[in-house]
Amino acid sequence: MGKNTDLIGAWAEATASAHFMKKGWDVFVALNPGSPIDLVIVKDGVTRYLDVKYRRSRRPSGRKLTEEQVALGVELVHVKDTGDVIETGRKLA
Repeated sequence: MGKNTDLIGAWAEATASAHFMKKGWDVFVALNPGSPIDLVIVKDGVTRYLDVKYRRSRRPSGRKLTEEQVALGVELVHVKDTGDVIETGRKLA
């Protein structure tokens, strides 16, 4: 990844983290940049594994989860350039 791409990804993950914390979730961030999971969130005994993707507001995202992410039950979350967080709930490759 390039430097700018890394910064955008970090911004998207921080934005998603703040979104879920405001909703009462405990948020845990992956330290390994190669991890198939970006965020783990926990609330009321429910644990969710999230992959956070940045997307421009006017462009639909064609991003898909990998087979490994599907096997782990990872959900795809989009963060738009406006700062809006979209919980897609998608768990399919």
